[in-house]
Amino acid sequence: MQRQRDPRIYQIATLAALVAYGASRLDLEIQLAAATVIIATALATQFLCTKLFSLPRFDPRSALISSLSLCLLLRTGSMSLVVGTTAIAIASKFFLRIDGRHVFNPTNFGL
Repeated sequence: MQRQRDPRIYQIATLAALVAYGASRLDLEIQLAAATVIIATALATQFLCTKLFSLPRFDPRSALISSLSLCLLLRTGSMSLVVGTTAIAIASKFFLRIDGRHVFNPTNFGL
């Protein structure tokens, strides 16, 4: 029996490639400092919410997808806005739920 692969892995790889290509070749004005803060904040928020909601394990995949999407879409010179937007986006997955599923796309909600 063949195991089914998680499609989020491919989505993370594609988004990471888009961020790298966009920053290096397309001049999308992706700042390394902002991208680093976005990814770190997303993973930290995911970890904290996992503990707060007593989930059985930390899973970074969804947070990585949202954070890489924010790297592509969020443009601001304010690091506090970067942190706030990212934390709100990830936390919305935990706080805004119906029937166990998050209501909004976290990246769109944060933006």
